[in-house]
Amino acid sequence: MRKVLLYFSFLMAHFPAHSIELPVFIGDPCIKDLTAQGSPREILYAKVLADEPGRLNSSSIVEFLYEHPQLSDLGIREAYDGSAGVTEGYTLREHTRMVLTVFREQAKFYRFAPEDYRGVNVGKLLQFVIAIHDLGKGLSLQAYEDQLGRAAETKAEFKAASARQSEYTMPLVRKLLQIFEFPEAESALAITLIDGDIMGAVVTGKIKAEEGHRQITEAAEKLGVTPAALFNLKLLYFVSDAASYPGLRYGRGLSARALPPVFVEQAGGQLLPRAQAFQDLLEMFRR
Repeated sequence: MRKVLLYFSFLMAHFPAHSIELPVFIGDPCIKDLTAQGSPREILYAKVLADEPGRLNSSSIVEFLYEHPQLSDLGIREAYDGSAGVTEGYTLREHTRMVLTVFREQAKFYRFAPEDYRGVNVGKLLQFVIAIHDLGKGLSLQAYEDQLGRAAETKAEFKAASARQSEYTMPLVRKLLQIFEFPEAESALAITLIDGDIMGAVVTGKIKAEEGHRQITEAAEKLGVTPAALFNLKLLYFVSDAASYPGLRYGRGLSARALPPVFVEQAGGQLLPRAQAFQDLLEMFRR
């Protein structure tokens, strides 16, 4: 991990994004021939990502990126093997699978028509976005621990370590979007989802619902989609990520300091944040 951290800037500047050869992925019998003609993105979409989120194998995309020999110089394998930055001790590889599992469970409650997203297949794009959304977490943690002089142990320390995660994640995200030849509309949506957690800021009270509404509306205008369309996309992304943590989904502890679940399960199983600020935000986008 330290080696990856030391050479991070160099790799971002010099990795040959144009010279990619997709390998045969043997870890999943459903993925047979990744040497077919087509752009890297076309092969990714045709052979790795599920046509329907409900049929998603939550390991396929993670293992594909993990095993990809041409991605090894970027430190993808090391990133997935690194810490997810939680006291439970999950690796990022394990955490990402958990997020994809919640996404597969919750996606059925959302309708994402391509015409609402400038022709983007949002169901497939989200699978890729989730697979890469935390890649800089381990690098951020390692940098923090190097300053600390020891391993992070408490929730407060893990939280502090994640404060600069975006600085390490976003260069990797942009490089992977380039490598897999995502067009501008898809890349812009992916970056908007990963870089900045507006929904989480509203739910945790860091910003008010009105500010969340303003930020989502402004981002939607830049993307050329409706605010309601972007809100729904951000909501599913947030729920998939946050509800993958058992303590947030089910609550923590039985003592006087116990924390209730962050989510309320609706009829049929849909999870929605229970915070009043989120309810206010939801009402704004329903008007």
